[in-house]
Amino acid sequence: MDTTTPDWAKSIISQMGLLLKLAADIISDNNDNQSIQQQMEARDRQHCIVINNIPESNASQPINRAKEDEAVVEEILNACGLDTGLP
Repeated sequence: MDTTTPDWAKSIISQMGLLLKLAADIISDNNDNQSIQQQMEARDRQHCIVINNIPESNASQPINRAKEDEAVVEEILNACGLDTGLP
């Protein structure tokens, strides 16, 4: 044991070591959470498609915009020959 280091300095060094361990644990947990979130997003993307150049609805009411979007999706499904409909 180092006899030249004052007790108060040893205490600070010990506390800093504990803080360093805590910080490492937090970083590890954060990386785990990001990995889980990335896996969930990847799974969600497997069930999504993106189609470009479809005109956006100009309807003023949200329900009317949704109805127009649904009509466009139905047109796309029909054009693809898919018999899967919307709920």
